[in-house]
Amino acid sequence: MTLSVAPRPRTGASRDQGSCPSSGETPWIQTGRVRLLVAATGRWSARIEQQLDTPLHEPPLPAMRAPGAQLLARSRFYQIESPGNGTAFLYRLPSGRLALRLERLRTSPYPDLSVWVSEARMPRTTEQSADTPHVRLGRLKSTRGDQNYLLPANLDRNAVGSVVIWWAPVHMAYTAATLE
Repeated sequence: MTLSVAPRPRTGASRDQGSCPSSGETPWIQTGRVRLLVAATGRWSARIEQQLDTPLHEPPLPAMRAPGAQLLARSRFYQIESPGNGTAFLYRLPSGRLALRLERLRTSPYPDLSVWVSEARMPRTTEQSADTPHVRLGRLKSTRGDQNYLLPANLDRNAVGSVVIWWAPVHMAYTAATLE
């Protein structure tokens, strides 16, 4: 069996081969659209995992440090269904808009993780997270490091009780931080 990706990755070979019986891993670092090509004779099984585990180090938004910016809340992440570490910060920017900053975030690397802000003050289960009104801010940029998210301009502070890292494909709340 031969697996290859296109376009050619930034690191690693663009092709990996194996023979029966075999197991192993081949890391590729690549962003954007990727085409996976599989050529095999006979029955084969392959598991492809997308992992977002390269640390991201976004600096704080300039407005977070500007005169008139307010730090409204700070909290450590705690486990709901999967371990999470790091700190979440909620800011009111001088414009009045809310912004979220995640620092030293570290959680399990799986594809399709997203960031929610929820009215739940301290969700402890996936069900609590899913059943409480929430706003999806977008895809998690990286499962490690520092990142910023602007909240919708019309979102009221009272609608932000926590931040939840959500795994959409299996409807699971990974980790959360209370923002009171």
